[in-house]
Amino acid sequence: MNKQRLMMVFMVIVLFSSGVDAKALAQKYTKLDAVSNGYGKVQFRWMTPPEFWPKKGWALVDSKSNKTIKQINLSDTIVKLYKNTKIHTRNKKVKQAFNVTMFEVFVSYERAKEHGFAFDIKAEGYGKRAYKLVSLDNKKIVLRSQKIDAYKASPLPGGASRLKAKNSAKAVELFWQKEPKSLYAPVSYRVYRKNSKGIYELRTIPSILTGVNFKSDKPLFTDAVAPLEKRITYQVYGIDTFDRKSKPATVTTFHPDVEALYAPQNVKAEIKKGAVVITWQPNPNPFTAGYVIERGTKDGGFFDLLTPKPLKKSSGQFIDKSIIKNINYLYRVRSVNLRGEQGKASKLAVARLMDNTLPEAAQELKAKVYPSMVTLTWQGDTHNLLGYIVQKKYVTQPKWVDLNSDPINRYNYTDKIAYEAIGEVFYRIVTVGTNGKMGESSDIIKVRLPGNLKVYAPNIETISGQGAKVTLTYTLAAVGAKVSKVMVLRGNRSQDTGHIVATLSPAEKQFSDTNVRIGEDYWYALKAVDKRGIESKMGNKLLVRVMPTAIAKPAQPKAVYRSKPFKHVKLSFEEPPHYMYVVVYAQKGGDEVWTIVARHIQGTSFIDSNLLDVKSMRYKIAYTLEDGTEGEVSKPIKIMIDK
Repeated sequence: MNKQRLMMVFMVIVLFSSGVDAKALAQKYTKLDAVSNGYGKVQFRWMTPPEFWPKKGWALVDSKSNKTIKQINLSDTIVKLYKNTKIHTRNKKVKQAFNVTMFEVFVSYERAKEHGFAFDIKAEGYGKRAYKLVSLDNKKIVLRSQKIDAYKASPLPGGASRLKAKNSAKAVELFWQKEPKSLYAPVSYRVYRKNSKGIYELRTIPSILTGVNFKSDKPLFTDAVAPLEKRITYQVYGIDTFDRKSKPATVTTFHPDVEALYAPQNVKAEIKKGAVVITWQPNPNPFTAGYVIERGTKDGGFFDLLTPKPLKKSSGQFIDKSIIKNINYLYRVRSVNLRGEQGKASKLAVARLMDNTLPEAAQELKAKVYPSMVTLTWQGDTHNLLGYIVQKKYVTQPKWVDLNSDPINRYNYTDKIAYEAIGEVFYRIVTVGTNGKMGESSDIIKVRLPGNLKVYAPNIETISGQGAKVTLTYTLAAVGAKVSKVMVLRGNRSQDTGHIVATLSPAEKQFSDTNVRIGEDYWYALKAVDKRGIESKMGNKLLVRVMPTAIAKPAQPKAVYRSKPFKHVKLSFEEPPHYMYVVVYAQKGGDEVWTIVARHIQGTSFIDSNLLDVKSMRYKIAYTLEDGTEGEVSKPIKIMIDK
């Protein structure tokens, strides 16, 4: 038994172990199928339940002349196998042997001919004719074919539709669907792959048995020996029960070797003679062309490319001399393939060149006091300096408190304080070396806080956008510092910081803004300022929309009737202001009622196709605001409608 038959037997065993019976399969195929190759050859195929198998055989008859063309007998093998199933009813191996042979008959035309279930002839004469297969045991058992012309080729079976290829790490997977609306559905498929000489080689032995219906979301063929780093072309043919091939479906894909881009292993970084030596285990893949080295200072941060030109494949080491002491350097390595593509990064390796010398203490510490903050300035040495920690302590407080959690690398700091804070406070600056250790502190400076009254923001009580302007009223806070002026802030969007549009005296208590656009949305808020220029926080923020004094009357619209491509009237009008919409009214001829046919139009035209059984139409428009407020309607226009 050859390899193809062994594979087919295995597939049939799997199929029929689930309970499929050869008799039940045969009952579905009780007609005489026939196809022509267009050159005089006609192929016949049939399947009948075993109880209808004639002992004397079948007679193939020309229905037109009623002439017997050929007598076909069942093979002794198939008859014997069937008898054994009747004798040994409980023997699974006997039944399995019969099922295997019958399934081979179903899917293989040559096996069907061998066992007496198929035949082909060289027909005489042109034109369509029908054939019948008559049982020589019982002439009432007749299988009839459709009319067929031996010199007109029958349609080929359906092929593979929507063929696509998907590359995985070790193979190429092919997916396809059954070709829709094919007269002869394929029962199997054959896959060919184009070799280096341009010849297509068969890759499916045996053919892929899918049946008539199958799922297209799973690969139907997997090429586990597809050549790597090559452009590969496949052809897929559908095969019907006459062993005829469909037209080929073709797909081309590039099959990369993903292992060539695997990240290098055992990456290490060590300090040697004032430099960092990075080593790794080279990738043994033949399609790995080299490596690139990347360096960063923070995991998850930016990494710089140290090797714009990839290192050679044989290299397993790189020396980085451009380093600064007391900085953690993170290194990673990537593989590069022959096409210059880079793979995923390796695991990180860390190195740090230490310098334990601490920087000198900060000098000339100075402080300047403002109503809501204290600013500190100092001088310092940059040698081995990571930054500074600013510390603060009250007279009644025994311990120093760090004002910044991470060292700052500048020479100033602003300590925000409460506007009304009062008393004495102490400050000092502590250096932090690049090795992360705390150094000496500066001299201590004492600061006296002023204890000012807080400036509170005014509160907007009412706001209105009527009459093409914004009007608001406000009240001042009853406590806090005395207000010398009030600033009005305005913005268009909620995320705007706003800008000052007016400065008012505290006695005014109201404000009108006419420098606004009708239909626009604005927000307003207030700030108070005391006599020393100290500003309050921004007060309550209120949103308002500017409304017009009156809604304009639109001009008379224009109307044009067209009968093609469909009956319609195109109404044209001037574009409304950006904060208004157009509402369209229509009146059928002879009707007194005006009906709204469109709302919220912001363009310049409208098409009305509701013209059934009307001789004329009248139209008019009006402007409306977003809240539904409507202005005066335009002069109407009348247009005649063709019947």
